Amino acid sequence: MVRVFAASDDATDAVVAARLKAVLDSAQAHHLFVIVSLTDFYVTGMFPKGDAAAYTGNYNGLALLGTAWFQGGFRTRYLPWVREVVGRYAAHPAIFAWELGTSCSAAPTPRRSSRSPPEVGQQIRSLDTRHLIATGMITAAWLSMAQARRLYGLSTVDVITVHDYDAAHLFDDSWLSNELGKPMIIEEAGFDSGTGPHAFDADITWWVGGKVGARVHAVGLHDHRARQRQRRQPVRNGSAGPRRRLRRAGHGRTERRPRGSGDPGRRLVRDLGPLDLVTLVPSPRRPT
Repeated sequence: MVRVFAASDDATDAVVAARLKAVLDSAQAHHLFVIVSLTDFYVTGMFPKGDAAAYTGNYNGLALLGTAWFQGGFRTRYLPWVREVVGRYAAHPAIFAWELGTSCSAAPTPRRSSRSPPEVGQQIRSLDTRHLIATGMITAAWLSMAQARRLYGLSTVDVITVHDYDAAHLFDDSWLSNELGKPMIIEEAGFDSGTGPHAFDADITWWVGGKVGARVHAVGLHDHRARQRQRRQPVRNGSAGPRRRLRRAGHGRTERRPRGSGDPGRRLVRDLGPLDLVTLVPSPRRPT
């Protein structure tokens, strides 16, 4: 499984959406599934053309999507982009999940996202009933338990996401996964420096093997320093560029049967068995 940043501010929605086809087709040819992130919380250029002015927030010197965007500004440029790309690829077999945005609500101001997830999720579901919808959030820890339950209890949010670095294990949202019966993906993990394979293995084992009863479905690893330097590149000229690659995953059977069970991405979440360390990259074949 791979995760890509699909948006770009260097061209129109139609042009940028067309670029994604090469990535999805290549993933299908290599028996991979794709999490498609639809925008970025940080001002990296991986957002829809025209949304640059929405980055009015600031957290520790980082420009962030501002409150106005979350309270309705997302409808101006982001929502039309979502309609374009989701409508175009709703039937593509390589899609695993649509991600509302990378690290959205990353700063400890959770009320920002109170309007966008329900409305955007409903828009995606109206265009694509086959595929999962993920939040892309770092954690629900900055929400109250009631807010977290309300967000992840939405019928249009299928996947709980966590970003946790340096094996800190500060953002453990597995209680939501267990309570709501929804899969959880550790989308981003890794170490700053000075670590070897054993550290990565131990981190994966903590999330997968050590989380008895938790529905941890994937652990993604990438270079923490690359995230700090904001060196991610948007999908340009049909090339995926450097991406965070979900290298290992653990799977637990979910109790909830997702809608559209005929879709391979949903079968992957539903059918892979007890918690175990398995390699998804490369995959010898699609789940049947």
